[in-house]
Amino acid sequence: MSLSDQERRTNIYWAINRAMGNSAELAALKSFARLQELCDQLWFSFLGRHSNGAHWFFGSSAVNRIEEPNSPWAVALIDHFEKDRAKKDTHQEDPNQTNPDNDDDDKDHFISITNMLRKAEPNALAAVYMIYAETENIIYALRRYRDDFLANYPALDKLVADIQGQCFTIFTQYDEFAKAYLMNQIMVNFIYARNSPIRRIAVYQCWHHNISRPMQHATLRQVREWHLALTKDPNPTNMITITLEMMGPSYHHEQELKDLIRIANQQEIPLDETRIRKAFDTHCAKENAAEGNSDRNHLIAIHGHDPQRNPPWQPAANPTGSVKPSP
Repeated sequence: MSLSDQERRTNIYWAINRAMGNSAELAALKSFARLQELCDQLWFSFLGRHSNGAHWFFGSSAVNRIEEPNSPWAVALIDHFEKDRAKKDTHQEDPNQTNPDNDDDDKDHFISITNMLRKAEPNALAAVYMIYAETENIIYALRRYRDDFLANYPALDKLVADIQGQCFTIFTQYDEFAKAYLMNQIMVNFIYARNSPIRRIAVYQCWHHNISRPMQHATLRQVREWHLALTKDPNPTNMITITLEMMGPSYHHEQELKDLIRIANQQEIPLDETRIRKAFDTHCAKENAAEGNSDRNHLIAIHGHDPQRNPPWQPAANPTGSVKPSP
């Protein structure tokens, strides 16, 4: 797809703006000082060559009619207009309706590489990752074509390369980046994949709130073993037992386990209940829950349904709503 110079310039504006927002998170760590110094040069390398020699005749872009995104003022205002138009045109779904197949569910945030890194130490690693992602956006717009547009920004071209080099240095120093990537792959390709047999259960029981726990409580080797096990045999029992190990004491309510097995049976998902029970007792049971307590009422307030009851896509098990314990 072709990009006009205006589109390329606008994309660079926003990529730099987001990168600078993430750069502010680096201030707390001296080891990231060089990366922050480089990021601080982004605006000047992009806008520092701009001039307005016709200001005396045509006036400032801040007062003239906006016809194209050719200044910080114009780019910002056009964005406000487009957002307002989108609000008017977008159909708002009923927030009370739970749709476990909705791609906009907040699970996408929780299982992202960025969120995984925010749960790691130091959490500024997420800012490094996001800065790198924005340099990729800048490069796409800047180097889309070998033309006069690229030739006009030699300082920005070099600076982006320097920033990526500094990001590379940090990537090699922290294996949390590798853990976050593999955790995201496990979630996207197995647990929350479109064809995953346990996807609905995972969304309904809000596993995504506790799925980043391994970022602080598991080694890279352990995460690699989980990923390899699911790659070799992605059956429902493997998915559930590995996820229980990931969530650990965050998933320690006996009732949650009973609900999981009951819903799986109702959906005719084949499970090895003995293995699942053993995984729960080993990693999740209440006597091992020293790290904290998962608050069901909090999840009800967030998601609008009670995980102890039947999910909205299935009828109640019986008129009283009681749950028959699994064997």
